[in-house]
Amino acid sequence: MLLLFTDDKAYHIMMKMILDFQEEKRNLLNIYLVMNIEKIIINCNGAFCVNEFITSNKNLNLRKLLIDNLRNNKKN
Repeated sequence: MLLLFTDDKAYHIMMKMILDFQEEKRNLLNIYLVMNIEKIIINCNGAFCVNEFITSNKNLNLRKLLIDNLRNNKKN
């Protein structure tokens, strides 16, 4: 999944899933993104996906998990 987030030709797939699928239907994608945020955001394509994820996310538990993971990996 990391390759799909960071590849110039594939990140559009992840972006489309984030924008078009309901949050409940992309649970695996959400968990992967939140748990691997530090690897995804170092790439500009991945950062675009994360930006869309943050703006479209409504699940408070995922938001808290995302913030905690960012806080735990801020040195990276």
